[in-house]
Amino acid sequence: MDKKRYISPIVAVIFVICTLILSFAEHRITGQLTSQTLASRWTEDGSFSQVTCFFKSSAAMTEQMLVPIRYKLNQALSDAAIGIDDTETGRNMVDAYSSIGQVTMESSRTSTTERAVGVGGDFFLFHPMELLSGNYFDGDDLNEDGVILDEDVAWKLFGSYDVAGMEITIGNAAYPVRGVVRRKAGMFSKAAEEDTPTVYVSYKILKEQMGDSLTSIENYELLINSPVADFGTSQLKDAMGLDENSYEMVENSTRFSLKHRWEVLRSFGQRSMHKNELVYPYWENRARAYEDVATLFLLVEILFLIFPGIMLIRGVIALIRRCKQFSIRKTFEHLLDRAKGKKL
Repeated sequence: MDKKRYISPIVAVIFVICTLILSFAEHRITGQLTSQTLASRWTEDGSFSQVTCFFKSSAAMTEQMLVPIRYKLNQALSDAAIGIDDTETGRNMVDAYSSIGQVTMESSRTSTTERAVGVGGDFFLFHPMELLSGNYFDGDDLNEDGVILDEDVAWKLFGSYDVAGMEITIGNAAYPVRGVVRRKAGMFSKAAEEDTPTVYVSYKILKEQMGDSLTSIENYELLINSPVADFGTSQLKDAMGLDENSYEMVENSTRFSLKHRWEVLRSFGQRSMHKNELVYPYWENRARAYEDVATLFLLVEILFLIFPGIMLIRGVIALIRRCKQFSIRKTFEHLLDRAKGKKL
């Protein structure tokens, strides 16, 4: 028995199994990015797309400028004959916006100055962090008077995590602590500065505290019912009415697709070069790091599939040759039988 003839098929099978394992691992890793998965969490049928727009300071985006953008997006949905009753949730569009700055907070125990994310709309739908106590606030909260602390800030101010309902002072105003969230940890989280102590407040509070130093909204996030591919991206671009050089748009719901990872692979060196004034928030920096990892996984998967691909092509060619030989032999026997005058 010639054992060598089985070596190549066995190696090919091993490579295919390794590819499947890498693909599974890549999906597990990227699935941890809840900030990128609202579309799949919102509905399982793939009918929604999630898009984020990052603004340069030159765009000077304000809350007032978002009003006509939302109107145009709703009009686009209406023109596409998409009604509210078309979805299980009863909402065809969800959005949020935010900027990052700093605020000084004071409790009865101490004071501290920390990074602050000023949010508007349904920010915590896009960024569902683990709650250690309390609740989130959302776009329907008209009071805009609550704050959410991460575990480090809560410990600094109160020496405890179970502090929902207690008050802190920002400026001259007192605000209730709505909840405490756990911070992400890990290599990429640290590199993206996601592990920096952070407080989440309404955009209104952050703007009041920072004044002119907070010039504009830094990013806008959108979840929208999309009857066709790229509907959300194209409609948001049209609704923006801004010079495309003043912002950068990312379609989060497809950023880990095979097509997008291939595009990242083609521009792998260039994409790390920052040639504009954009400063990404920590969640986008973390997503871009995972994007790089997923792209490297794709490269290794391609390398693993080269040998099985060659084996498959060789097998197909051998099969075609055998079929041709069989056909030629049958044809020759057929002609020979006819020449001998046999009945076919």
